[in-house]
Amino acid sequence: MSDPNSGWRDELFGELKLAVGPHDLPLGHSPNIGSDKLYSPLGHACLHHQEDLIQYMTYDIGGECPSDELFAQRLMLKGCEPLPRRRCHPKSPKGYIDPAPHPENLWSVPPDTSVVWDAYTCKNYSCLVNRARAPGSTASTSARERARWLRDDGALDYGIDEVLRAAGTIRVGLDIGGGTGTFAARMKEREVTIVTSTMNFDGPFGPFIASRGLVAMQLSVAHRLPFFENTLDIVHSMHVLSNWIPDVVLEFAFTSSVLGDS
Repeated sequence: MSDPNSGWRDELFGELKLAVGPHDLPLGHSPNIGSDKLYSPLGHACLHHQEDLIQYMTYDIGGECPSDELFAQRLMLKGCEPLPRRRCHPKSPKGYIDPAPHPENLWSVPPDTSVVWDAYTCKNYSCLVNRARAPGSTASTSARERARWLRDDGALDYGIDEVLRAAGTIRVGLDIGGGTGTFAARMKEREVTIVTSTMNFDGPFGPFIASRGLVAMQLSVAHRLPFFENTLDIVHSMHVLSNWIPDVVLEFAFTSSVLGDS
């Protein structure tokens, strides 16, 4: 059996043991980390999903990674985040074409061959657009995105320019659950850098954001934001930060990252 203090129910083996176990530093003790070993960060909730982790860490070393993006995402949403790194190569799209140059990349749809579609119901961007038009869909169509955040409706919707005028200096921010990254694209047009967190819910949201020349970050709301203290000038969210998230979780997430008083 494994060390009872390790937290794992069963003894670790194979790639999972190698990925999460401590590794001796080549030059010995490092005063920067106060140890002679390097420990891989792994979400505490991963201990509750050992069988799933073993499946995730079963692959051909040096070969092509399994097409298991949705499986990995489900692990992350269960709190198993961050996942251990893997020694395999993500599948590359066939017939890959370079993205359009800036600024055309902000508002152009990339070629279908820019994405590996194995994990998704749709197999091309046209399918995603048509799906977004279906009744009850929460996805965004290109026409809707082109008009978003440009005008103040006099109620709860504020145009970007009004927000920038009222807020003073805004240089860098975060969009939580940013979908296709349109808020970040609008801000980039105004010389503001926005990092967009997203999950690939049956669609390649992350790769699409990256194709627009924007920064996509795969991160759930329970994760510690990877920003220094007093870094963010603005945090934007659409429908993600609502009453299903405990208040104290939001405080832990934002108190130290957002510039100025909360």
